[in-house]
Amino acid sequence: MPKQDKLYLLSRALRVEVLWLMGLSEQMNAENKKSSNTGNDKLEETGESYHGGEGGQQRGRVMEFTVEDNDMACSGILKGDRVSIEKGPVEPGGIAAVSERGTIYLRRVYSVGGQIFLKADCPGAVSVPYEKNHKKIKIIGKAVQCCRDIR
Repeated sequence: MPKQDKLYLLSRALRVEVLWLMGLSEQMNAENKKSSNTGNDKLEETGESYHGGEGGQQRGRVMEFTVEDNDMACSGILKGDRVSIEKGPVEPGGIAAVSERGTIYLRRVYSVGGQIFLKADCPGAVSVPYEKNHKKIKIIGKAVQCCRDIR
């Protein structure tokens, strides 16, 4: 069983946040955080709408959603996986959650010649220049954890 699945199961058994177990959050209990259901909620920083898929939640600086495609399968992130996103900047080489037309996608961030590009990890994916598309694509934050149901 991968480590992410063990962390997820342990966090549910102890009723604490997965990110707290990983040392990425100071908040131990989910009950102390605000949460909202999936849907057309507003992101605090941008006011941009998002749709996180079934089971998505937003908690302060951390957001969780269900992946809706296999665009990042080469990185081990598959359709149906639950991904935790820490809102904020993403360094080149990191995996970012981006919002486009109300849907969240995962894309790897590249910096070439001072320009930022977003690209899916699947073969044949086209790089999207962020500067040219910044009005319709918003970078939400970096992917910090991925969880998968046991099948």
